Amino acid sequence: MNEYYPTPEQLINKMFHKIKEVHRDLTILEPSAGKGHICEEVQRLYKMNNRNRTIEVDAIEIEKEYQMILKGKGLSVIHDDFLTFGTYKNYDCIIMNPPFSNGDKHFMRAVDIQERRGGQVVCILNAETIRNPYTNLRRELVSVIDEYHAEVEFITDGFLDAERKTEVEIALISIVFPEIIKMDASLILDKMEKAKDYDDEEDFETSVIQGDPVKGIIESYNYEIKVGVEFLEEYFRIKPVLISGEEIQDKECFIIVKIGNNDRDGFQGNRNELINKFISRTRHKFWKTIFNLKVITEIVTTDAFWDLNSKIEEFSGYDVTRFNIQQLQKELYQNLSTNIESGIESFFDDVTTKAYDGKNTLYYNAMKTNKAWKIGKKAIIWLNAYDSWSHRFEPDYRVTQRVVEMEKILSYLTKGKKVTPDDVIKRVWECVRVTGQTKNIMFEYFNLTFYKKGTCHIEFTNDKAIELLNIFMAKKRNWLPPSYGKKKYYGMTDEEKDAINNFQGKDNYERCRNDDEVQDVLRDRGFLMLEEVSEHE
Repeated sequence: MNEYYPTPEQLINKMFHKIKEVHRDLTILEPSAGKGHICEEVQRLYKMNNRNRTIEVDAIEIEKEYQMILKGKGLSVIHDDFLTFGTYKNYDCIIMNPPFSNGDKHFMRAVDIQERRGGQVVCILNAETIRNPYTNLRRELVSVIDEYHAEVEFITDGFLDAERKTEVEIALISIVFPEIIKMDASLILDKMEKAKDYDDEEDFETSVIQGDPVKGIIESYNYEIKVGVEFLEEYFRIKPVLISGEEIQDKECFIIVKIGNNDRDGFQGNRNELINKFISRTRHKFWKTIFNLKVITEIVTTDAFWDLNSKIEEFSGYDVTRFNIQQLQKELYQNLSTNIESGIESFFDDVTTKAYDGKNTLYYNAMKTNKAWKIGKKAIIWLNAYDSWSHRFEPDYRVTQRVVEMEKILSYLTKGKKVTPDDVIKRVWECVRVTGQTKNIMFEYFNLTFYKKGTCHIEFTNDKAIELLNIFMAKKRNWLPPSYGKKKYYGMTDEEKDAINNFQGKDNYERCRNDDEVQDVLRDRGFLMLEEVSEHE
């Protein structure tokens, strides 16, 4: 609590007016909420000019005393430590005044949440965090600010009139992350058979889909539905008996059935309402299980997977059937090219513009720009596989997920489809733990070397994959002539030849022009050679 400096009203007003699109429904998250000064003032300012709109504010606070204060004010406290917070929910803005001692960590956690989904971060930091980036984390923070052209306002007297005064100069940062390309879940739902609400004559037939574990999930779903509905039907059959007798004046049944985990969230209702609520909750549970099956995760990128899970509530209106699962797979396949292209761009930026050491990036003069770049044989990225407390090599699920994503991206480029490396990568980690060898860890497309400072050195071992990646990105970002791969080198203009010479040279260009794999990557209709989902897949 020694670092608790309540944000003064004048400063909160400045923060509020940094929020973009403030005249629509908003979802706001405030980490390190303290006693709720920012939460309350933001709600007040919003409601002054948005009487017909809604604002939803979630709070995070680590101190139990302040948690009680926040709850007493009717604020929603959803977690304690922001640095361990994870969510599927999308927030329009994370607005925060984190502890000055580790404000860089809190800021970068907010960046991690919003960068993946799109959204805004409005944050107060000690100005020294930006002006004196003496740590790797602070250098990364400054890099993010520069990359996304964040607004930074330095304020010298921000806390002079605060409840707890301090003369520390602060930086008010506003950074907006563009909305990422996501799978359109409505397309999936539109093509599914809408589940009917329960009525007496509905027959819950057992749907069987070929193969395991999907077949088992569908059978389990139908079994749970049948058992639950029979239980609820029996309850309503015996309920009149339980409220009979002259001594029962208020006619209330002393056995109560609720759908939900606790009194606050529990749902009561009449017979059909309660049964339909039970069915909805059961669908929710089983769709979440399905989203984590390999038949789903192997055909989506990490961003698409998180987007799918964020829409879980929408799937609660659809039964777990063979048809609906097939529709989900088909729509994922149809949206896969867009998601993969987004994933490729993200990977390319990770090892070029966002890389720890830009010396490994190869620059060249491209069409109408001298700001083009490509990947060489090596790169250094931010990827920490060491435990922050024990300092031992302990790659967590995030590291594994990142390596899987990198393998997946390069596999799509070279093979047109993904070869699932999840289990292989887990076996690699086990081998590393046994041998203690954390340098030159071999994967299919690259070798990785991890360092305790949080960086990872990548050495690419598949020249073809990197060539295809560089060509794909250069073409997508218009760094190459529009006729790249179609026109012969000698038929190009001087400007086009200059771009080709800087990028790869005449001989390599002519080789690529006659390379089927390169042509697959350049196709306007999408470069992915996807397999169709069969009737019984």
